[in-house]
Amino acid sequence: MKNRHELADFAGITEPFVDAAISRYIEKHGASVNFEGYIICFEPLGVLEWFEW
Repeated sequence: MKNRHELADFAGITEPFVDAAISRYIEKHGASVNFEGYIICFEPLGVLEWFEW
């Protein structure tokens, strides 16, 4: 998925719902969160795999 539109389509939800959910996650967790080896960035939206050297 490359953007909010594709995320909404994939999840079967509306884009306004995606925007509301992302806003809530930003309020709760900040601009990003680490989850099981991944960094989830809410603004800009993206997922990065974290590698430890």
